[in-house]
Amino acid sequence: MDTRFIESFLAVVETGSIAAASRRLNLTQAALAQRLKALERDIGVPLVSRVGQTVKPTSAGLSIIERSQSLLATVRQIRSIAMEDANIGELRLGAISAAMIGIIPSALEDFCGSLPRVGVHLTPGVSEALYQQVVDGDLDAAIIIRPRHFTIPKTCDWQLLLEEEFVVLKSLSLSSEDTVELLREHPFIRYDRRHWDGQIADRYLIELGVQPQERFEMDGIDAIAALVEKGLGVSLVPDSYPLRSMNYRVAKATLGSGAPYREIIFLSNRSSPNSRFLEIFFQCVSSSIANSGRNDHQDADKPLEHI
Repeated sequence: MDTRFIESFLAVVETGSIAAASRRLNLTQAALAQRLKALERDIGVPLVSRVGQTVKPTSAGLSIIERSQSLLATVRQIRSIAMEDANIGELRLGAISAAMIGIIPSALEDFCGSLPRVGVHLTPGVSEALYQQVVDGDLDAAIIIRPRHFTIPKTCDWQLLLEEEFVVLKSLSLSSEDTVELLREHPFIRYDRRHWDGQIADRYLIELGVQPQERFEMDGIDAIAALVEKGLGVSLVPDSYPLRSMNYRVAKATLGSGAPYREIIFLSNRSSPNSRFLEIFFQCVSSSIANSGRNDHQDADKPLEHI
């Protein structure tokens, strides 16, 4: 049985579409359909059915999804072990958007320079989803926000990369530096509470006893900064790399002692067969962060609006 056929079946199940799965695998739709038919002939029963424009697994297809995922994971491990001495393999990594912009590019430059024959598959996403993919073994590692409301399982390792304090983001027209006054008296643009760092901000507001005049709730620090620049409200966000590198004409008010903060961590799956490559990538990430910190220090004399 060709494992590429199983990979095609899982791609169709995950995307719900022949067209979407073919794009993911860089195949023509006809070639993907042929792979599905070959797999069904090999197994002896239909595995998917078409319902309008979507494709869904049959009861037989549903019954083999988990085993198929495990089989592909095992095949990847075998390949990685066999090629480890030759420094050939593939890392499956994930990262939140802030890391994709501020950490990953330099880290990849160093990593690919050291191990040019190791492929890297990058998955962007939010911490919650990336965390689960690492736990499930779908990713070798990910750069995410450290969860505080539960304990990371012993099947995973994590290492602290950096801490980022929250700040009050305000327009340049607001002269006040009193953060409680800013949060209480002005329209509030809330950082999305569906995400772990948004929940950190929400808990801090509760601890302060502040009930903000909520105007919007949204994800994306860059989008929030754009609204703040227009004078549509203030916000409570982590002072992350994207915020420090933006050219929006906004200002930051620091919270002082007791300010909430988020921890950016490197989470890895202990059962990953690519542990040696992960150690090297972690060192590249650490170097990228150190260089970014030096650049931030060099930019400290910029006008406040160039955060």
